Amino acid sequence: MKRILTLITSLIISSIIFLNGLNGQGLPVDDFSLPICGNADGETDTLYFHNDYFDTTGCNQRIVLVAIFTSWWPGCVSGAPITQEIYDTYHDQGLEVIGFGADWGQPYTSEGWDNEIGLTYPIVDYETGAASWMQEDLPEYFWMHNYFGLWIPSYFVIDQNIEIIGGDSGSLTDEEFFLEITSAIEEALDGLGDIDIGDDDAIVFKIESHNPVSYTHLTLPTNREV
Repeated sequence: MKRILTLITSLIISSIIFLNGLNGQGLPVDDFSLPICGNADGETDTLYFHNDYFDTTGCNQRIVLVAIFTSWWPGCVSGAPITQEIYDTYHDQGLEVIGFGADWGQPYTSEGWDNEIGLTYPIVDYETGAASWMQEDLPEYFWMHNYFGLWIPSYFVIDQNIEIIGGDSGSLTDEEFFLEITSAIEEALDGLGDIDIGDDDAIVFKIESHNPVSYTHLTLPTNREV
């Protein structure tokens, strides 16, 4: 009986931590680096997560949608073009998308994933020699072992505080999950307001409105107010 009560208490505490993590300050993402295997910017073939997407003061220059996938799972393949549509819709407003892939050659190679599917955002190889993708380091970076579960594809929205504010494993072809992810993106973009992009000419922009992403029967909400 004591063991059962201990287990129930642990589950309650974990649930509270999880809910506070996503609905409060978010779950922090530590810095890491991995090789870029597709759509590198030409200056480097390594992604440095904090330095590439966040400035040294901790003020986010952009928000990031992370897509974690393997080359062999059909849900990962069907979701990839949708992530490209999301990227095309929100990129000018401050969104970056990063694809993290593993288990290459089943059938897509790391070099072929972006070309054959038609992706323009960076593709990063997170294989480090582990027996399977679940044993790689990347799932730990995004709290998959702790809260979200080891399932693919998984999508996470990182806000201006370098924290996960939304996301989970699921299919973007499912309307409810699609709206869950895009709503988290909307929330993160609303949190940016006026920001300095940090490029050579220090371009400053204000989020005002966007064109909807649409595919099959799904359409993003429009006319978002700041």
